[in-house]
Amino acid sequence: MKKAASVFLILLFLLNIVPQRAQADVLSGDLNLTANAYVVVDESTGAVVASKNADVQVSFSNLAQVMTAALIIENQNLTDMVTVGDLPTAYGNRVMLRSGEKITMQSLLEAIVVYSASDAAISAANHLGGTTKFLKSMNDKAAQLGMSNTTFTNVYGAREDTQLTTANDMLILAHYVMGLESYMNLANTPSIQWQGDVRSNSTLDNTNGFLKVMPEAKGIKMSNDGAGSFDLMTTVTKDGRTLTAVMLGASSEDVLYSEMQTLLNTCFSNTKIVPIVAEGTVMAILNYDDVDVRAAAKSGYSVCMATTNAAVTGYSIHLTKMDRPIKKGDDVGYLDILQDGSVVGNVSLVAMDDVKGKINWLLLILGAISLLYAVQIALRTKRIIARNKNAEPANTNKKMLP
Repeated sequence: MKKAASVFLILLFLLNIVPQRAQADVLSGDLNLTANAYVVVDESTGAVVASKNADVQVSFSNLAQVMTAALIIENQNLTDMVTVGDLPTAYGNRVMLRSGEKITMQSLLEAIVVYSASDAAISAANHLGGTTKFLKSMNDKAAQLGMSNTTFTNVYGAREDTQLTTANDMLILAHYVMGLESYMNLANTPSIQWQGDVRSNSTLDNTNGFLKVMPEAKGIKMSNDGAGSFDLMTTVTKDGRTLTAVMLGASSEDVLYSEMQTLLNTCFSNTKIVPIVAEGTVMAILNYDDVDVRAAAKSGYSVCMATTNAAVTGYSIHLTKMDRPIKKGDDVGYLDILQDGSVVGNVSLVAMDDVKGKINWLLLILGAISLLYAVQIALRTKRIIARNKNAEPANTNKKMLP
């Protein structure tokens, strides 16, 4: 039997006006933005749509509170009652906590995410083992996430020369907290009511003004270091597409919001998503004698392309010879995505049908012969035993002569 006697390729090579999965930025031209660094990624494809100095380390401030909040959420102790200890002179926004005040961890988290309250961040870190231990946890988490160019030096977001990050690292952190529902819910809350010993029944507005500038935006954090540098992490969904962006080092809050809006609108209007193959699409049929096995794309594959991109891309199919049996879902090959003859991506092909194992008639016949032989031996042995048993009584009934 041939393992793959015939292969009917439904689509051996699809040619279309589509680009490769982005190896470089989709939009590579100068966007004339003054911010020191930025990066925008398309969430459906993972393509970097536009970037500037995305791997250049810069000092940063309040964005550190994103990691602080994430670790608070991870600890799952939001109902804890926190007793506020002695606080250093805090930086930036504060909710005016005083030593000895009791407040829930949930309230501290809200003050951190919505209002960027530095005294709330310090109090939460003190409760969770102290600022030194908590700071180590922040850096450990950064390493775990792959933020290799980031170092946290304080838990509340004071700008320090040794507290460094990159736009790409902050993008990693943004993706992490986008998966934390409680964080995102708070990041999109317009305001909270604060009940403290000093500030009682106060309305604390969300410090991220970009939520008002671009209504489609969701979170994530705006940072003002108090020394003329402004940062922003956000994610925006328009017309079914989602872009996530980080901008670092704008010269003012107004410039930050204006340039981020320009950046996102440019990325939306000058790019589009082009599907190459859909998940479950049958790409080939393998024939095992009289049994057909459909080979289908295990996942979909799309690309983000500039609207002016006229590159021609195709794909080819590579099938793997398989021994029976084959189960539905088994890998049976892969699909190469090609750009000008070069492979830029791939998709696994999986079986859509089951194929039973091949019957080995020789082994089956030999097994039957062996079974018959074993039965014959068993019957012969049984007859011998029966004869011996029938002979024993005749010998024992003989009488001895006097």
